[in-house]
Amino acid sequence: MKLYIGNKNYSSWSMRPWVLMRALNIPFDEVMVKFDGFSASSQFKTTMTALTPSGTVPVLVDGDICITDTLAILEYLYEQQADIWPDDKAARAAARNLTSLMHSGFVALRSHCPMIIDADLKHVGAALYRLHEDLRSDLALLEQVLAPYLTEPAGPLFGKFCAADAFFAPVMMRLTGFGLPLSPALEAYRAYITSYPAIQAWVADALAEQEFLDFEEPYRSGPDTDPDFGNLMFDTHIRSYHSDDKQAVIALWEDCGLTRPWNDPELDIAAKLTVQSELFFVMYKAEKLVGSVMASFDGHRGMVYYLAIAPDYQKTGLGKTLMDHVETALAKKGCSKINLMIREDNHLVQNFYHRIGYRRQDVTVYGKWLTDGPAG
Repeated sequence: MKLYIGNKNYSSWSMRPWVLMRALNIPFDEVMVKFDGFSASSQFKTTMTALTPSGTVPVLVDGDICITDTLAILEYLYEQQADIWPDDKAARAAARNLTSLMHSGFVALRSHCPMIIDADLKHVGAALYRLHEDLRSDLALLEQVLAPYLTEPAGPLFGKFCAADAFFAPVMMRLTGFGLPLSPALEAYRAYITSYPAIQAWVADALAEQEFLDFEEPYRSGPDTDPDFGNLMFDTHIRSYHSDDKQAVIALWEDCGLTRPWNDPELDIAAKLTVQSELFFVMYKAEKLVGSVMASFDGHRGMVYYLAIAPDYQKTGLGKTLMDHVETALAKKGCSKINLMIREDNHLVQNFYHRIGYRRQDVTVYGKWLTDGPAG
């Protein structure tokens, strides 16, 4: 069998089957496909789309069989090795339930706190915990669902290491890196599971990579440059646009390279103020404008335009914080999905949106100018 994975420092999805197979001594050949971006032209996407249309990792290949979802990988392995799940029927059902919950849930925790094994982001974690109610809710749910299976002294959730432990391992790495507050029982499990031999083997490989990928890093601009995130966010606030913001907003758009000859920024602002002006947001740090974004909701889908973060404040988490605010505002209006348009050659912005949960759609964008516009 071959297991295709991404960078061990970042790829939490790859970590799940790898540590499980390693812990249970299931033989496999590791195939590392390094992240070099997530655009269609990236080497990573080119390699993985040859295996699966989704172009994602992990992928398990066994002869002519190709499995592209982590839960499906677990069940395929279970057909060959019963240790994947607990022996007891009730425990097995509980383990599957927990694993499925982890597979589809805890979106805020995974979004705010990506797995970056070589980073100490405890100062960031303290600020994130204070700022984001959805993160606190996810941690409370994590405590609640794991509480019945935590033991003293700490050990595997179901008596012996199984798929449930493997699925929760990347979350425990997030809790470690961001230093989020835990109950004594969950802290004991976190310490136990992150020291488990198979997980330590993954961590050792991750640390040995020494490869900093800026598109996977929402809070660092380099491996040794941790921003003072707590102070950065302390006096930062978001509100709807006011007319006296106009010149600062236009200057911000120009600094970020968002303006185009066929889009007059003053006219774009004036037009936005006639439709859902409450969805035009600006972000200030103290008295300085550091971000802006326009959003709209047509009753079916949401759209986002003109997301801008001042160059000096990029790679600090402010862009994600501003998008979180937009998503919350649109969700309150009943919006179930956001669409946005990114220029094909703008790989940095594509990587940013990919990192915060947006995915390339299999569609082609058409447009038609109803007023004078550029040719094409």
